[in-house]
Amino acid sequence: MATLRMTFVALAVVALSAHVSACTSSVSVNIGVSEAAQCAYVFSLDELDDCTCPSLEEAMRRWLAQRPTPVAQDLVAHYAFEEDLSDSTVNRRNGSADGQITYADGQCGKAAVFNGSSKVEVGAFSNFIWGSQFSVSVWFKRTGSRDTYQGIVNTGYHTTGSWEIRMGRENSGQMIGGGVVTANNAPTWNYAYLTASFGEWHHAVMTYNGSQLLFYLDNQLQSGDHDCCHGDIISKNTPLTIGQAGVGMSHEYFVGLIDEVKIFSKALSASEVDKMFTDPCFIGDVSPCHN
Repeated sequence: MATLRMTFVALAVVALSAHVSACTSSVSVNIGVSEAAQCAYVFSLDELDDCTCPSLEEAMRRWLAQRPTPVAQDLVAHYAFEEDLSDSTVNRRNGSADGQITYADGQCGKAAVFNGSSKVEVGAFSNFIWGSQFSVSVWFKRTGSRDTYQGIVNTGYHTTGSWEIRMGRENSGQMIGGGVVTANNAPTWNYAYLTASFGEWHHAVMTYNGSQLLFYLDNQLQSGDHDCCHGDIISKNTPLTIGQAGVGMSHEYFVGLIDEVKIFSKALSASEVDKMFTDPCFIGDVSPCHN
């Protein structure tokens, strides 16, 4: 917030100066460029033919309109699947398709459709420093291949990656589980044999705060090894994978729809999980500043 306030102060000072030096015909700065160009430079706008500098209020409005959309604080990546694989945060960790990805109506706008031989990879997460504060949220609907394991979102299969959420073939393809990899915890199935009914939308959230791992399914905290892990999640040279089990597994592709994949650098609270369940478009507490 301090950075934004300082920017506004700087803009105000420049704006007041601009009304004197850049736009007032009787007082101009002789720097070899037109007054219109000076005005455009000061306000980062297209050059104005008549050098009609905007008011401070208008200049600030235009400046804010050019800024990236504010994102949830601590939101590392957000894949909304609005007919593309872009990351909606300022981090721009965009995904790339391996195989055919199509789109259909989802929980918030569109969702990605995975056909059992397609996946999304995000190379920007290779060697990512996860630290000890982490959450992942995802909506999914499994619609095919009940007799296989299917990766939903992960950074690699089992201990190959840093964390995973994956479905199994048990219970007619309705089993789901997941976990994280830390120095004292190699397995990534700290939660297992949970049930997500076939052919219906479900919301899974996994949170980790350095000493406790929690798993929510459809807004319900699940039973599992919540005291499994301590310390930082281990960084691996593997991409983020959506729709398949990830590096270390050549198959286990997802069949169905995935929507609203959100990754945070904090452990989400129960109230935030509740809000994301009741409002799938919710991305958390919004801050105008993001690192």
